[in-house]
Amino acid sequence: MVAVPVVFLVVVAWQRRWIADDGFINLRIVRQWQEGRGPVFNPGERVEAGTSLLWPLLLAVVDLVSPIGLEHTTIVVSLAMTASAMVLATSATRRLLADLPGSSGVPMPLGLAVFAVVPPVWDFTTSGL
Repeated sequence: MVAVPVVFLVVVAWQRRWIADDGFINLRIVRQWQEGRGPVFNPGERVEAGTSLLWPLLLAVVDLVSPIGLEHTTIVVSLAMTASAMVLATSATRRLLADLPGSSGVPMPLGLAVFAVVPPVWDFTTSGL
C-alpha cells in the first residue's frame, strides 16, 4: 500500500521535473566547493550564499561518483530523498501505532496518498531546494 503513492509521486514529479533559480545557487556553490574555493557563490567573497549546508554537501558527494551532470544528479537525488522520506514516515507511523494499546490491523497510508496528489509537491520535489 505504501508503494502506490510513492511510485505515483516519483512518476509525476519526474514528468514535471525542473530546477528553480534558487536551486542553481546550490549548484554553483557545489561547483565552487569542488574547485577548492569553499562553499561560496563568487570566488574571493566570504559570504554564505546557501541556506543549507547538508544539501550542497550531499550533492557534492553524490556528484563525485555520479556519471551524469550535476543538474541531473540533483533531480535524481531529490526524487530519491522524497521517496525515502515517504517510506520512513510511513514506517515510523506504523511503529508508533503498533505501540498503542488496542490498535490492530494494517494502517492505511491515507496521509501519504494525500501528500502524493498535491500538485505543488509534484513541482517542488525536483526543484533543487
